[in-house]
Amino acid sequence: MPLTYPLARPALDRLPPFGKRALVKVLLHIIWGEALSFQVTQFFSRFDDQTLARYAGHQAQEENQHHRFFEKLYKEMTGQTYVSHLGHISRSLQQFGKEVTNCALSHQQIEAMIGLYLLLEGLASILFEKSYPGCAKQWPAGQATLKQIMREEAGHVGFGQVALQQRVRPMASSERRRISQLADHWERLIRRAIREIGWKVFPFPVPVRALQKEFQEFMSQAKAGLGLTVRSEK
Repeated sequence: MPLTYPLARPALDRLPPFGKRALVKVLLHIIWGEALSFQVTQFFSRFDDQTLARYAGHQAQEENQHHRFFEKLYKEMTGQTYVSHLGHISRSLQQFGKEVTNCALSHQQIEAMIGLYLLLEGLASILFEKSYPGCAKQWPAGQATLKQIMREEAGHVGFGQVALQQRVRPMASSERRRISQLADHWERLIRRAIREIGWKVFPFPVPVRALQKEFQEFMSQAKAGLGLTVRSEK
């Protein structure tokens, strides 16, 4: 379903200068994440796994729409056209993105699916859910479109969890252990990135520790559903 960009602008003038800068910082990372999702799903659409390829072709269209939507929002906020610049992106996220992309390029299907559907899409769904009430208050005209993006992101996570269960559970225990270790490694990168970015405004406070905790809980449940070892945190 095509996204409709609201004609009414978000009420950004009421944000303090720090708040607006923080929101732009978060928005840059969201645009980067949507671009990464679009790129990886394009790789998936060429895989021999027909179920994954068909869904990825549909998902790529949605990710492209999300990317364009947030690019337009960025332009309204800053008066500038978005230009990709890795200098604005968390180093931990850059490392994560490079590793997931390499998995997709080398047809390491399960690994790339873990990176996209659990780590990246999982984080996006949690962030949008936490930030939606504040966004809706600042931008009532954008509520319907933001809800649509949230539904689509949740749908990506749901597909990924079911598809991964069908593919990971039958694997040998040694392979599941290897996959679990990779998921743990990527989870550490994402949690470090949350600290580096400091998701403090979108446009209202999203406490870093609360976001990290919810992401950890999501990953624990997702890994348990795949029959993977759940790492305990002290």
